[in-house]
Amino acid sequence: MQRKRLEDMNLLDDFLFNAVMTFPGIGERFCRLLLQVVLGREIGRLRVVAQRAFGGRDEGFRGARLDVLAEEELMDVLADPSVFDIEPDNNGDVVSLKDLPKRVRFYHAIIDSRCLKKGEGFGKLKRVFVIFVCSYDPFDRGRMVYTIRNMCEEIPEMEYDDGLRTVFLNTKGDGAGVPEELVALLHFLEDTREVNAVNDVLRELLEMVRVVKEDGKVTVAYMKSFEIEQMWINKGIEQGISQGIEQGRSEERVNTLREKARADRLERELRKLRRGR
Repeated sequence: MQRKRLEDMNLLDDFLFNAVMTFPGIGERFCRLLLQVVLGREIGRLRVVAQRAFGGRDEGFRGARLDVLAEEELMDVLADPSVFDIEPDNNGDVVSLKDLPKRVRFYHAIIDSRCLKKGEGFGKLKRVFVIFVCSYDPFDRGRMVYTIRNMCEEIPEMEYDDGLRTVFLNTKGDGAGVPEELVALLHFLEDTREVNAVNDVLRELLEMVRVVKEDGKVTVAYMKSFEIEQMWINKGIEQGISQGIEQGRSEERVNTLREKARADRLERELRKLRRGR
């Protein structure tokens, strides 16, 4: 397997995205600037966790692993804080596209289930934004932004705010009706080079990315993560062959092992990186 060099990575690459978001002294501000451009409003200070794993209710139920979970911390007790799940996604295959809406539904449910402490009323639920940054068009409509919310079918104009929002961002969209700052941000996320850092915010983000890429511990973490991923893939292939699994099922198992290895090694290496600071 040919791997991308760390210096050539863009922010839609999982490892770099997670490394920047959790880098000491950089991650919180990076995340806050990104969200302010995406949502077009001020964002309070954030508590950012990368590769946050949520287990199922027991062994028989599925859990989830979220790429970047950020919880807004507001000083004003009357304010309405939010939780943000940010998911860079390069996987635009047919199966993934078909399941994407239900995948998002599951993410919302997982986050909500952890937002209330025992005895708290439902009014304490925080606003939850699940944001997918896609290098493909998830709905094939040519748009750069798709914002999804619940509503009343019979009276569409009736206010019904349950605090849930899903935002799909498409780096390949035409940008019609989208703020210039957001269009520029999406191009920058997909192609994280100086030529695409066309405003002050993006130049600041680019400088943060440079710091992370040049950090020795990040480089070591990336090298180790690739070795671990390759090991899991090779084991999956060997096991598939030894068990006489037909090619289709073997490939499916390898893909599953690859995803598990990717998530596990990101969580492990980034945790080591944070401890080493």
